Amino acid sequence: VNAIRDAHKGRIYGVQMPRGAAEPIIVTGSADRTVKVWNYRSGKGLKTFKFKRKIRRVRVNSTGSRILAGSVGEHDNAWVSVLDASSGKEVARYKGHDRTPRGMVLSDNDDIVYSAGGFHHEIDVWKLSSGQRMGRLAGAGRPVQAVGISNDGKTLFWGQKPIDWSGRKYNFNTLAEITHRVSLQTVHDQLGVPERVAGGDKPLRTTRKSGGITLKREKPKDGRFYTLLRIRKGNSTLGTIVRDKTTGHIHTAYTLTPDNKHVVTGGEVGYLSLHRLDGTKVGDFLGHNGNITDLATSADGRLLVSGSQDQTFKLWDIKTQKLLLSFFVAGNGEWIAWTSTGHYASSPNGDRYIGWVINQGVDANAQ
Repeated sequence: VNAIRDAHKGRIYGVQMPRGAAEPIIVTGSADRTVKVWNYRSGKGLKTFKFKRKIRRVRVNSTGSRILAGSVGEHDNAWVSVLDASSGKEVARYKGHDRTPRGMVLSDNDDIVYSAGGFHHEIDVWKLSSGQRMGRLAGAGRPVQAVGISNDGKTLFWGQKPIDWSGRKYNFNTLAEITHRVSLQTVHDQLGVPERVAGGDKPLRTTRKSGGITLKREKPKDGRFYTLLRIRKGNSTLGTIVRDKTTGHIHTAYTLTPDNKHVVTGGEVGYLSLHRLDGTKVGDFLGHNGNITDLATSADGRLLVSGSQDQTFKLWDIKTQKLLLSFFVAGNGEWIAWTSTGHYASSPNGDRYIGWVINQGVDANAQ
């Protein structure tokens, strides 16, 4: 078994071996902004291709003559570069996704690419030779970017519009926009209908500083990711909540409860948990399966609302961590809300058509 030591200066996100290549090669892509070609028998580096952004995915056609490199990025910074392996020249660049491409597959004839990614989690079909899109498989759902709750806990708020960081410095404390609301209890004692927020609405949002207590996520001294959440009072650390690859990897959203006695923190792939100020975990909120994006608690400390990239926002009982209500709102206007006991309410078509549509060239559901 051969090992290539110090192959990259950053995290390696992609490795592929083209089985039909004339020589024994592997291709690697890394956070150090390079794609490299190696002879896997000798361990010798054959070629290095440099980029201006981190590389999150690599794919190679069957003969090794074409290399696909997907960048980390948002908006215009997200792309898939098609390289001629011999000359190192870029022969095409696909910029159809507005977020990091998460996966790429080549057709059997090496002419068609299927790439997945983007804010709406779409799958695009495009030509390797030209970078032109031929079609798109896109869902009607949208990741939830912002959540809030009314002071009395009877109205939930949310937003699905991502923050546009183009030309701006990233700031974790910047919250996405709230655009819609729904009443949990109308005059007829029924669930209300989702509607646009009104001018006087002032929902409660996530709280990261209150009563002298401050929450701040940090990177460990020997790490690159925000795996630590410090709970501080003045210059003293009351506790630290640590996430790892088995508990959501990083802290993506967090908030203090109104009594300043507990912390709710969310991570990747749906990890959401309740902790005491010393960092001790009280319990988990089980129900999301995508990265947690935003959190808010009611003024009385009974209710928690959470948003996620799984395209839902949910309502929880903080004390018991019980899931009370889940809500899915599609970009086409349809919606459905349901409980764990099987009760639900929806728009006219919400319980029969919220799903996938195939588009030629453009996502018809994008708004």
